[in-house]
Amino acid sequence: MGIQLEPITANDTVTMTGMYHSAFAGLYEKYHDDATNPFKETPQSILTKINTDTHHYYFININQKRVGLIGLIQTESAQITRISPLLILPQYEGHHFAQATLNALPDFFPTITQLEVDTILQEAKLVHLYEKCGFERIPNKKIQLQSNMTLIFLRKSL
Repeated sequence: MGIQLEPITANDTVTMTGMYHSAFAGLYEKYHDDATNPFKETPQSILTKINTDTHHYYFININQKRVGLIGLIQTESAQITRISPLLILPQYEGHHFAQATLNALPDFFPTITQLEVDTILQEAKLVHLYEKCGFERIPNKKIQLQSNMTLIFLRKSL
């Protein structure tokens, strides 16, 4: 599988916004989470993040086809990186592109020693994805955003 990560620039904010809306609409409809769901991002809020030195965004291209995007946020040490967000467009879900991207990150970024991510506990397929890729839950670290929605945090040492 030919994975390529294409850096996203300020010129890509409208494209990113459309991808966020497409990929996260289902979760937004299910949870109506206005505080944390990327579905609620605007081109301006995305531009602000793109222009932040510690935030790096990449289109995920598989065999020259744009299938999703990933955001990587560097911590102060730059060796620990937080994934936020990882999205695969709905028409490309089920092809293991997210798994392939997560597994390829060490090849693209060899100086990263640890990855961290949060996901919704109630979304079994998302939890399964990260655990299948070697992420482990951080004990006692979770946030209940709603009665039916809890964020859990996972990490993977590389």
